[in-house]
Amino acid sequence: IENKSLRQSIVTDPKSFNDLLVDQELISSLLANERVIDRLAEEPNVLKRTLANRRFTESGKFNLTEILAKLEFINYFQSLLPFLSNVDAINVVISSNIHKIYRLADIKTIFIEHIVKDNCLKIGENTICFPDLASAWVLFNEIFYVEDYKFETKNEAPIILDCGSHCGASIVYFKLLYPSATVIGFEPVPLLYNLSQKNIKDNQLENVILHRCALSNKTEKLNFHMSKSDSMAGTLTGRREKLGDDVELVSVEARCLSEFIEFPIDYLKLDIEGAEDAVLEECRYKLHLVKHLFCEYHHGAGLASDRLGKIVRLLEENHFEVYVRPAWSYLKKTFPMDDLGQPYSAVIIAKNTCWLDNNRERPFVTPEEKKFNE
Repeated sequence: IENKSLRQSIVTDPKSFNDLLVDQELISSLLANERVIDRLAEEPNVLKRTLANRRFTESGKFNLTEILAKLEFINYFQSLLPFLSNVDAINVVISSNIHKIYRLADIKTIFIEHIVKDNCLKIGENTICFPDLASAWVLFNEIFYVEDYKFETKNEAPIILDCGSHCGASIVYFKLLYPSATVIGFEPVPLLYNLSQKNIKDNQLENVILHRCALSNKTEKLNFHMSKSDSMAGTLTGRREKLGDDVELVSVEARCLSEFIEFPIDYLKLDIEGAEDAVLEECRYKLHLVKHLFCEYHHGAGLASDRLGKIVRLLEENHFEVYVRPAWSYLKKTFPMDDLGQPYSAVIIAKNTCWLDNNRERPFVTPEEKKFNE
């Protein structure tokens, strides 16, 4: 057991490992040795089989919370390989840090310590710089790990509206997904706008337009509420104050999204921290030009509680098929019923069912569009 190569050869060979697990006397002797347990707990195969073996789980020697956390750690870092490309480095991170994993929160710590360098992440041939470590963790997982923004189209050069670009990580993702895409981004915060421009320039991304403005239901100057503790939480609403954040007000230009929907849009992404319902309502008569839509919905903290239903109804009235699920940060909630009445985020994914790929036009005009045209 102390010999790592021998230990790995045993636990990776199905017959040897099965023989080990059916030998009750051997299992008893293993469970009596704390050092053996520590060594075995470093092996993915042992962890997986441990969960399925009552003799192990009922012994009380193995902490199931710790085992699940270690398994999640292994699966998570192995799944990073397509993005971070350095196989050897990832395997070193796994083998040298698995003994530090006792709970799921430890995975974030290892990620920040070993994957993020100077607030930057190297993803394939691209490097993305973030304003802080918290946004590096969340945005990497939402955009690259879970791939919230993935969509399929026959158009090799799709047009994408990226509303709420933050530091430009989403823009980099879209250009990796469709290198010939035209991406039109919107970011009102000066620091994030400049960082997004830097990421666009440093990664030599072409056909990208970035507007320094917020999106609202009218064109005007508005106060943007910047959370001093969370760069991802800037909003035109007062929800951050309701959550107890220390907020800085920044005067920004707000524009209507309908101004920018003058031609077919392959993908519309909205992550605008509470203004999503007003923005979608303002451009509802242009939504027939949108094929795919992603909207992060923000609930509670002083916002009207009926907004989710209104957004879903608006999309369905415009012939979108709609799917709703918790945002990545809320996916691992064990007892969601306990969160009723609390602020949360969800993602709304929608597809225009009246879209024709062959001519990028729809087969008929809806009553809403006819009314708007008149």
